[in-house]
Amino acid sequence: MLKSSIGFSDLIEQNNHSELIQKKYDYFIENSMLSDCYFYLGYINKENFISIKDELNKREDLIHLLKIAFDIESETNLLLHHVETIQISCNQILETFSHG
Repeated sequence: MLKSSIGFSDLIEQNNHSELIQKKYDYFIENSMLSDCYFYLGYINKENFISIKDELNKREDLIHLLKIAFDIESETNLLLHHVETIQISCNQILETFSHG
């Protein structure tokens, strides 16, 4: 999501705002502020999208980038695999604590 957000910003804004996006992303991640990071990237993408929404039909090359930047492109099987992995991990952690 970060790379697409940076790429989208570079394509639309053309002002090196991507460096600031990267720094804010790093800050959020280093400080375990994952939901803030997700919100921030979504906000940046929304603002850039608004600036080109009327031109989107002319810029079909952006569709894939937008899907990733907005985190809406997902494969159902991959999501199910991630859910299963998280569930197994949680069960293992709970089992460890219940026997400890």
